[in-house]
Amino acid sequence: MRDIHSDVNNEVGTEFDPQFYLDQVEAFIKGARDSQYLGLIKMHLMKNESLISQGSIDPNTVSSREWATMILSHEAIKQIMIEPQNESVVMKKFSETLNLLAGKGNA
Repeated sequence: MRDIHSDVNNEVGTEFDPQFYLDQVEAFIKGARDSQYLGLIKMHLMKNESLISQGSIDPNTVSSREWATMILSHEAIKQIMIEPQNESVVMKKFSETLNLLAGKGNA
């Protein structure tokens, strides 16, 4: 997993920046696709993700916006990895939703 996450930047700025999260999801997807573990990742997402405890984020330690962004980021990655033909649609919806969370858009 360290190899897959190697291009992901964990430094979050003080201001909510939708582009930061879009870039992170794109970097993860690229890293996963270029990884020797692509098949394992897809199998994990499709079959056993819910069976393995991954130490979910305590919602008491993050803001509602951060919590929503983390949940949405992981779901976007999952959908793109399982059905790559939907990547552009998922990323567009992800971008629109992040902009809503940033107060930059309308539903």
